[in-house]
Amino acid sequence: MSDIKEEKDILQSDTNASDISELSAAIDSVAGSSAEIVGEKKNSDKSAKKSFIQFVWFIFMSIFAFVAQILIVQFGDDLLILCGVDGQRTFVAWIFGEYTVPTFVAFLTGNIVAKVLSYILNRKKTFAATNNLAFSFSVYVIMCVVLIIVETLIGPILSDAYANAIPALSGAAETISVFTYSLVDFIIVFLMEKYVIMNNKIFAKKVKAQSETADNNDSSKEGSVALNSDSISETESEKTLSVEKKLVESEALATVDKNDLTKKIKLSE
Repeated sequence: MSDIKEEKDILQSDTNASDISELSAAIDSVAGSSAEIVGEKKNSDKSAKKSFIQFVWFIFMSIFAFVAQILIVQFGDDLLILCGVDGQRTFVAWIFGEYTVPTFVAFLTGNIVAKVLSYILNRKKTFAATNNLAFSFSVYVIMCVVLIIVETLIGPILSDAYANAIPALSGAAETISVFTYSLVDFIIVFLMEKYVIMNNKIFAKKVKAQSETADNNDSSKEGSVALNSDSISETESEKTLSVEKKLVESEALATVDKNDLTKKIKLSE
């Protein structure tokens, strides 16, 4: 009976230990998953906060560039007329329609200045971009050209659509259309700059791979230098051994010659 009781107690203790270990593992698993969830939530909140701050900065930088554009458009044509440019001569500016020379030059100059200013301010202040400048600026220029062409083409279409849909607002249809495509332009530019044009992560893997390749090349060069130095040291050691061997051989020959000479002298006596 005592043996049975002891075995029962042993089985009970083993069961309790197993239950405790399983419970401990479950607690560790829950704690680990909770820590991962908390970490992911913190990263998500941090990313959302960063995006909001960037959006606010983007608004201010865009307003600043827009004000510069308005000033150039409003006063640029008058300045050109004062400088002697004919303000009555008109021409068809490709797909942009018919313009007077000062108005078109002021419009084009204001648009270019606003875009370039917006690019510089947002790259430095809003996104703190450090990615490839050639890629960034090239994509930005292409985007701006496409947007200017599209806005110029859809402007009259939107204006007519608003005038036909709401006759009471026909007088303000053109202004409403400008605000409409400007808002769409604003959203497109923000998303493109944040995720493509000024995204530091696009070339991060490429730069990392290049740095790793450079490190591997440096390591291989160091290894080859070490092997060369070892081979040189081995060659020098071999030379030293060869010289020592020759010295020993010459000493042995000298000893043999000396002994032969001694024997000859004794024989002659």
